[in-house]
Amino acid sequence: MAAGKKHLLAASGDERLDKLGQLFDRPMAAELTSTQASKQYHVTLRALRFYEEQGLLSPRRPSGWRRYYGNLERKRLELILLGKRLGFSLAEIKETINNANLSDSASFEHLLLDHQILEQIKYLEGRHEEINSAIASLRGYLSRGQRS
Repeated sequence: MAAGKKHLLAASGDERLDKLGQLFDRPMAAELTSTQASKQYHVTLRALRFYEEQGLLSPRRPSGWRRYYGNLERKRLELILLGKRLGFSLAEIKETINNANLSDSASFEHLLLDHQILEQIKYLEGRHEEINSAIASLRGYLSRGQRS
């Protein structure tokens, strides 16, 4: 019997599944496929590939084209999505999560420095004013009956 097979037989339950998954290019325990991650996190497959291209995610790719998302990559994806929801650019998100020691309890807000939070609040307040002004202009346009 080959040494690799002997090792698989000696391994315990989850460990054996993980080794078999690696051999047969299948997800290991606690991993999601790209499709599963897309559905669970409500993002497109294209978004997942884009985050990978930008260096934000590094899913396991045993065959070169299939992607599997383990705990660390799912945590990074959660932080990316929260950072986006808070209005941060992908470059800012990448810098923040790449410079952090990610733990299960880490949230994007906890990874930020106070000055980053204050700068983002100021930026979002400015955008809020711009959006309210644009809405008021469009409503004024409608109420004057200037539509064709």
